[in-house]
Amino acid sequence: METRGGYVSLSMRDLLLDYLECHQIDALALLGKAPSFIEGQVARYPVANFSNDLRKVAEVLGSETVGLDAGQTILPRHAGVLGFVARHSGQLAQALLRLERYSRLVYDGNVMSVSSKGDETTLSWGYQHGRAGQQVDAFLMAALVTQVRQMAGVDLPVNSISFVNPKPATVSRYEEFFRCRVQFDADHTSIGLKSSYLLLPVPNPNTELCAELDEQARQMLAGLPIMSNVEADVRNVLPALIRTDSANLVNVAEKMCCSERTLQRRLRLEGVKFQDVLDKSRLELAQYYLRKPELDVTEVALLCGYAEHSAFTRAFTRWTEYSPSEYRKHLHLSF
Repeated sequence: METRGGYVSLSMRDLLLDYLECHQIDALALLGKAPSFIEGQVARYPVANFSNDLRKVAEVLGSETVGLDAGQTILPRHAGVLGFVARHSGQLAQALLRLERYSRLVYDGNVMSVSSKGDETTLSWGYQHGRAGQQVDAFLMAALVTQVRQMAGVDLPVNSISFVNPKPATVSRYEEFFRCRVQFDADHTSIGLKSSYLLLPVPNPNTELCAELDEQARQMLAGLPIMSNVEADVRNVLPALIRTDSANLVNVAEKMCCSERTLQRRLRLEGVKFQDVLDKSRLELAQYYLRKPELDVTEVALLCGYAEHSAFTRAFTRWTEYSPSEYRKHLHLSF
């Protein structure tokens, strides 16, 4: 299923045009003029059209890895304000935080989420707004990893990577670039990085410029229309219910003015389960409260809907591989 409502920044198409120019191919003759849309301050291009462009390029070049290859040629200017604000962050952790916050400026399709477990931080995307296809996903993942490596100044290996698409014939090219085993036919498209990498400094940050770019990115993001996302709606409802120990499917469905069955079906279409959304919301709430030194772990457990300290500790350890007390000691690794 192709993504119907998603967009990429028009600068991603510019990257593809630059890639074709390097191969001495008349890009405009091959692809024609882009049917872009200006929304707020962002020039956007439908993902379905971008997927079609990549297909045409693959046919002309006779290559099954055009997305993977073209994505590796990304420069900061291709990511616009997001590329530049990331490059002026102090640490790689801060750069990735901004990537999560402003990712819609570059790719506005399936929602990105970030999670940490043990020494791995994972960026993942479902397919609630459709599947963009292997070429588009490979292009975006290669561009992301290339930017991370450029910012770190080190050719970092990826810890893990998966795609929702079927296994292609050229798996070795993927493993050569990402430098790890690549999984296909997965539930989510995701990239896992060692959390210790997040402490790496980004060379030559500019704090004042970063603040200005942050504000510009916020204004641009505010100008974009909001895509429908049931998971996001559920996550907005959950915190208040969690604090009152009433976070269950019945109450969430009531808050969202729909039946339990309807809510389950809509979540299933987005590739997520209610329990997983609830666990993630509880984890985020717990991490928020554990950052407050005036609260002891028992108080945090109650605020997260656990009547018993031990049940909270078991759940938190299952989610993160750290106990709540250990997590407080490792806060410098979070972002």
